[in-house]
Order: sequence, then structure tokens, then C-alpha cells
Amino acid sequence: MINKAGKRHFVKFHFTPELGVHSLVWDEGWCQIIHDGSYNNLFLAMKLSGQDPDFHRRDLEESIMNGTYPRWTFEIQVIPEGEENKFDFEYVHVPLLPMDWSYVSRSILDATKLWPEDLVPKIEIGEIILNRVVDEFFTEVEQVAFCTSHVVPGVSFSDDPLLQGRNFSYFDTQITRLGPNFQELPINRPVCPVMNFNRDGAMRHRITRGKVNYWPNRFDLVAPHKFDHTDTLEYPQPVNGVKQRYRGPKFDEHYSQAQLFYNSLARHEQQHIINALSFELDKVDEIRVVQRVIERLSKVDLELASQVALNVTGETPKDSSVNHKKASKYLSQEVYQPSISTIK
Repeated sequence: MINKAGKRHFVKFHFTPELGVHSLVWDEGWCQIIHDGSYNNLFLAMKLSGQDPDFHRRDLEESIMNGTYPRWTFEIQVIPEGEENKFDFEYVHVPLLPMDWSYVSRSILDATKLWPEDLVPKIEIGEIILNRVVDEFFTEVEQVAFCTSHVVPGVSFSDDPLLQGRNFSYFDTQITRLGPNFQELPINRPVCPVMNFNRDGAMRHRITRGKVNYWPNRFDLVAPHKFDHTDTLEYPQPVNGVKQRYRGPKFDEHYSQAQLFYNSLARHEQQHIINALSFELDKVDEIRVVQRVIERLSKVDLELASQVALNVTGETPKDSSVNHKKASKYLSQEVYQPSISTIK
């Protein structure tokens, strides 16, 4: 985001449900039936997937139709440009060439990393409310075209590699899926008037009057808007040295935040993770694969890896990375409770 003074800030968006964060536990999501106690065979069938596969979609629609509109608190985390180097989870200085050139990799742009709220608190902006359902599913849902490259003044693009890839791929996919004039479909059409020289193409919806679709023209009509560098959406990003397609080593650091996440969970949440990993890993036939997963888990937490190994009759790991034991109060679902208990 860019403020009026032209100062750029790195921003993460958060949408926190006002009724709290909830999940289905396994007893609700799975039905366990013992056919024969002597053989201890287990037949697993998903309760909700079998009986009501559209549970979440139906629950959302019914809430809206009954007037108990779902609401999310909209919050942002903000790191001003120039202050991103204050955090030990993101700064790397990597020399590229023998010359006096260098490259700074901001792994705060790694989408798999979180910004610890203890260090970068969330700022409440407003709320998002869903207060109506669509009138027609196909034209409003199937044909909608969200595009990360469509931004408003004050919002620009970081060097997040995931975002940069989507800025190209979303637009390219929509041209293929919906045609070159996808932006003229009712669900995608801008509310404000759009004035440009775009013409023709398959499934063109608008009829443009006049015969001028170029500039300059002999009629001196519709001169292009004069570009004002003080009103640009993009920010003139400073580049020191070489700018290239490169990811710093911090993008390859996979365990410190996994440790932070696991350490921050309530005990029953940790047990849910142990149960889930054990259940899925128990289906794997290749013992080498099982052991590799256990070794990876030991780099997060030795107790976690040992319990999973015991459950799947794997070999208990001996060596492990030292868990830094740091925790954050913001990573457990226990924190996200409704402010007011309500039947909604």
C-alpha cells in the first residue's frame, strides 16, 4: 500500500470471522465402525461428506437467507518499507558476484511464512458482510473473473513470487476460459464508465459508436489522458545492484515457523495433528517414505515425531533439530472465539 506521502508499505490482509474459528473434529467428520473385534477391522466413512456434502455451502446460504449475515473483521498487518530488516525472520544479505553488488531477499514475501502478530500487530480496518445470495449461479459464480493485477489507487505490487506469477496467469487463464472480452460480462463489468480504444474480439458485448479507435486521428478526438507521474499506481522501487529472478535462502527455511505453530497449539490441537498424521501415514506402503516423513517431523518436534512413529510402527527418530520453544498466542483456534456467545 502507498500513502499520500508516497511511502510504500508491505501489507498482509486478514479476515477473521466474528463468530470465531471452528473446525470439525474427527468424530464428527468420520464414522468408525468395528466389523469384527477379533480382526479389529475398521471401516471409515465420512459422516458429513456422505450425508451432506454441501454442508458448508448450505450453512452459508441459510445464514444469509435467515438474516444472520456472516461477518468478518477486516484487519491488516503493516511493515513500512525500510523497516523490514528489523525482523530476524526475513532479512538475508546474499552476495551474487565478485563485484561490489548484492541482493536483499525479503522472505516476508514468502507466502508460506507468517508475520508474528507479537511483532507486527493487526490493525482493524472495518468488516466484510455477506448480505445476499446470488440471483443466478452460472452468470454470477461460474463466470466471475477475479484478477490480482486489477488494483485501485494506493495498492501496488510487491515482489512476492506467488503474486507475480498470478498477475500473469490469472489474466491469461480468464482470456482462455471466458474469452478476450471477459471484462464486459455483467458480473465483471466495472460500475464506472471505461473509455479506451479496445475493439472487436470474440463475444464482444458493447457496441461502440463512431469510427475512431486510434490516436492520433484526423478528427482530434479522444486524446489519451496525460500521464501524471505523481498519480501513478506503481511505486518507483529503488534497486541497489542487480535485480533478477532469484529467491534468497530464507525461502528454503521450512522449520522455524512450523515449530512456532506447533508450540502455540493447545494440547488437544496438537493431538489432532498427531492423529491426522498417523492416520494418513498408516496408509503408506513404502516404509522408506514413512521413515522420511518421521524424520521431517523430528525437525519440528521430537515428541511429535516419536508419537507418530509409535502409532505407525515406524522407527523412533534419534536425531532432531532443537525446537526453539517459542510460541505465539495468536496461532491457536482457542484465541478466535466470538466476542458475544450467540445462537447464530
